[in-house]
Formats: sequence, structure tokens, C-alpha cells
Amino acid sequence: MQSSVSTWTEGADRFLLIHACLIPLALAVAAFALHASGMDEHIAAAFFDPARSTFPARGWPLFETLGHRVAKSAVVGFWLSLLAAGVVSAAVPRFRGHAAIVWITVLAMALGPTIVVVLKEINAYRCPWDLVQFGGAAQYASGWFVPNVNAGRCFPSGHAAGGFSLVALFFAGCAGRNRRLQRAGLAAALLAGLGFSLVRIAQGAHFLSHNLWSAAIDWCAAALVFAPTLRAARLGGENTIARSNPSACGPKTAATGWRRIGLAAVYSSRGLRAVWRREAAFRQEVAAAALLCPVAILADVTTYARCALLVSLGFVLVVELLNSAIEAVVDLVSPEQHPLAGLAKDAGSAAVGVSLAIAAAVWLTILSASS
Repeated sequence: MQSSVSTWTEGADRFLLIHACLIPLALAVAAFALHASGMDEHIAAAFFDPARSTFPARGWPLFETLGHRVAKSAVVGFWLSLLAAGVVSAAVPRFRGHAAIVWITVLAMALGPTIVVVLKEINAYRCPWDLVQFGGAAQYASGWFVPNVNAGRCFPSGHAAGGFSLVALFFAGCAGRNRRLQRAGLAAALLAGLGFSLVRIAQGAHFLSHNLWSAAIDWCAAALVFAPTLRAARLGGENTIARSNPSACGPKTAATGWRRIGLAAVYSSRGLRAVWRREAAFRQEVAAAALLCPVAILADVTTYARCALLVSLGFVLVVELLNSAIEAVVDLVSPEQHPLAGLAKDAGSAAVGVSLAIAAAVWLTILSASS
């Protein structure tokens, strides 16, 4: 690994950090806050008629036919059109230049909803209309990895996932540097996702948090699918070469008190940015942690077990940071191949492997015990 050449441009790094981590995390936090504060139930109650013990919009033809069936079919039809366009673009020489981006968009649109379908089959969360307080017969449940017969098949929202999956068009515009497609794709994803969400919330099919989780999953999945393409587009267009930052390794003046804490924060953030840019493994582990954190938060386990799940994820990231530091020091001290340099790097890599094994053991033990 050479420090003179960057694998990712700074712009690509920032883009992936924002769209694969920060935006999905913000949506997940908002969803968790809605659920934990009871706002989910308050919003659902606004559409519930206690006198009739039902959600009136559930029987409205406009919502059921257009808002539910036709709208969902329209998204599926659009995806099938893209699939057909991918086949045509690969077969017709004139359009082969667009084949790759079309197929990546097809994959990005499908991945998020597919993850949502899988998650719906392994948790016990129920739809509002199933619950006793909203005219149903079921009690509230929040277990994960439950038997198929106990699956709630409601969380996250599949309908919203279909609408928000159109965010893949936004990323396609970014990869192709087409601002018009970026704006149109983002607008389509937000309008369809929010529109579908409103219809299903009014019908009592989902809580608002269910829809926000779907948006987070779709956004993260599409960003990760497009990440290699965005990298290639930026590297091909900019020919970026990383330049060393002398201040990053320069002597640090002695500081005390609050100034020391401030400088430590600056140096820490600088180190995180450097490792994020250089280490693909660290980016992958951050993305995995971002996806697993909501599972740990929502898992039906004790507080101590939930902390263990979250700490195990952080433990992996810490070990990866230390491994990156070891590699950087070895590359500086021993630019040529040396048995001891190889031993240091191998030991660091082994430490990462052990941390991953420990995290996997913690997750399997806790989740299997709670199921």
C-alpha cells in the first residue's frame, strides 16, 4: 500500500460517508426516536376511528387501488423496464456504453427491498391494525429471529421500500455526472417513498418508523452498490494523486486542559479520515456496523446484552484502526521487504481476524439465546 497514491478521491470518500453511513444513520435514529417516544402510536391513532374500531382509510378505494396496488405495480413495472433496457443495451452495440450503469441501477433498486423482505420474515413486529389498541387481536412483540409462525411480516415497510428504492436513480445520475437525473431521481424517491408511506400509515398497515427504516436500508444499499462505480468515475475524470500532509505527522506542541482535548479531537478526526481514505476494510466494517447497530438496538435482549452487541462492533473498528497504524509505521520504517515487517503486518491482520471472530461469537451467542 503506497501512501503517494490514493485509492479513493476525497470527494468519493465524503460522498460514501454521507450517503452510506450518515444519512441512513440519521433516518435510523429518527425511526428509533419515534418508536421509543411513543410518537408512532400517536400518529397511527390520528388515523384510527375508535367508534368503528378500524382505520377508515383501509377501505377507501382511492387509497387501496391507486395508493397501494397501482403505485406498487408502477414501481415494479419501472424496475422491469430497466431490466429490459439492460438486456437491450448489452445486446445492441449502439447502447453498450450504457449497459453497466443500467445494470447497476437495476441491482441498486432491487437490493434494498430484498433486504426489507428478508427482515420482515425474521422479526415479530406487528402492523398497527394487528394490535389490540387498534382493533386487532395481537399484543405488541419485538423479538428478532423468531420462528416463521411468529413473524409479524410488517417491519420494515415493504411498500415504502419500493418507493424509496428509486433513490438508485439519484446515484446513477451521480455516477454519470448527470445533474438532471440526480435531481429527478432524488425527487422521485422522496415523493414515491413519502407518498407510499402516508397511504400505508393512514390505512394502519405501518408505523412511521417502519417507513423510515425502509428509507435507511434503501439509501445505504444503493450507495454501497454504486460505490465502486462512483470511485471509477471520479478517478477516471480527475486522475487524483494523494499528497502527503506534513502537518499530519509534524510535531505537536504541548497543550493542557481544554486545548489538549480540542487538539486530541482534531488529531483523532484526522486519523479517522486518513484510515477511511486508505483502508477499504475499514470502510466495509463501518458499513457493516451501521447496518448491525439498528438490529442491536431493536433486538429483544437485556440492556447488558445490547451493550455487548454494540461494544463488539466498536471493538472491531478499534482493532482495525490499530492495524492500520501498525501498517503505516512499518511502511515508514521499512519500505523494503523484511521478515520482521511482514510479521508485524501479519500479526496486525491476525488481530483483526480475532476481533471479527469474537464479535461473531458474541452476536451468535446472544441472538441464539434470545430466540
